[in-house]
Amino acid sequence: MDELDKLLSHSFEEIKQNGDLIIKLLQLSQNFLNLSHTDCEKQHYSYYEKLKTIKNKNIIMTQKSYLDKKYILKPGKVLYYNHTHFNNDTLTDQIAANAIKKFPALVGAFLSERERAILEAKAKAHHDINEAEDSEKDFYNEAQIVFLIDAEKFDEARKLAAKLLVEETHEAAVKAINEGEEKVKAAAGEAEKKIAEAKKVEDEKAETKKPKVKRKAATKKKKNNAK
Repeated sequence: MDELDKLLSHSFEEIKQNGDLIIKLLQLSQNFLNLSHTDCEKQHYSYYEKLKTIKNKNIIMTQKSYLDKKYILKPGKVLYYNHTHFNNDTLTDQIAANAIKKFPALVGAFLSERERAILEAKAKAHHDINEAEDSEKDFYNEAQIVFLIDAEKFDEARKLAAKLLVEETHEAAVKAINEGEEKVKAAAGEAEKKIAEAKKVEDEKAETKKPKVKRKAATKKKKNNAK
């Protein structure tokens, strides 16, 4: 990102007049967009605009590794086979295998086992760095979610949980929110049950007192009539 920021701090007019900046433009275009090196100035401008678009949209840029493929072209390499140009985006393992079988020398256009191992190590390191950065960003939101759960503000907690970047953290937060809400509902249910039971006891007591009240009223009426 720092290299991209530095490059895009220059206008294209400045870049096209500076050989080092042109080289940097081509390197970044290859790394982030898998675009081939070219001497065409119009293509250079197109690459520059594409890099600006990526930056302006705030896309998290990761260098494509293509590690899901068996055959990966070396940086800057394009395979020409059956009257078609292929790059790592369009090339399939089947096409690569067929091309190498027909033209064995083409194997030199692909990453060796050592180069692939280096790429795998870089991809893992990049993933670990991103995960660490995401965990740091999640730390504050996690604390806020705990506060919202304690305050029984579960809808707000869910909105904040949706912003968590690490999948495991998000899953744990959603689970804690659901469990907290269930506890509150269970507690409310128990409270309602106790209120209902207390009312029932009071009603039963009231029903038990009714005959006594009637007897007292009848006795009082009898005494008044005797007078």
